[in-house]
Amino acid sequence: EGDNREAALLGRAIGRAMHHGGDSVSSTGGQHRIAMDLNALPLSVTDLYFVLAASGQTTSGPRDLSNFRNTRVTIHDVVLGRLLTEYKIAQSEQAQAKVMCRLSRDPDHRKWVVHGMGLPTEGGVKNYEPIKTLLAEKQAGYLRWERRKHLVCLRVLWKQRRMSEAATNEFALLFKQILKLPLP
Repeated sequence: EGDNREAALLGRAIGRAMHHGGDSVSSTGGQHRIAMDLNALPLSVTDLYFVLAASGQTTSGPRDLSNFRNTRVTIHDVVLGRLLTEYKIAQSEQAQAKVMCRLSRDPDHRKWVVHGMGLPTEGGVKNYEPIKTLLAEKQAGYLRWERRKHLVCLRVLWKQRRMSEAATNEFALLFKQILKLPLP
């Protein structure tokens, strides 16, 4: 139950920080606008992925992105009124969806950085599972860090000689032996 409550709180916080302004489609193209307040996002949000996905079906199966021309993502700072970055793909492949780019929070400087990706994937508006699977793979490094963080911090403290050599309890002795092991 605690995880559900935490997920609900996180979802509400993200919802307050982001607003999908709707779609604007014409015979010559279309736009999706999303307004984001990056400073309002919880610190646990490390990456935002921008995915272009085809919708609907054709008689031969799901639609793909091959008819999308001059596909791009532009990110503007509305406060300063300037373009921060633009990522373009000249022509989309015959993929159902494409992860266009990722906006990542730099942990050292707390700034957001855009990384172009252009990763084709299956899935689309009616089936997000393949897209979510691909993004989960991309986020796996964070899970490894979460599992290893405390051990890495202990090793750093040991290497900086900030852990007491004089500790004699069994737990401290065990840690000393583990931290003396060579890294792979």
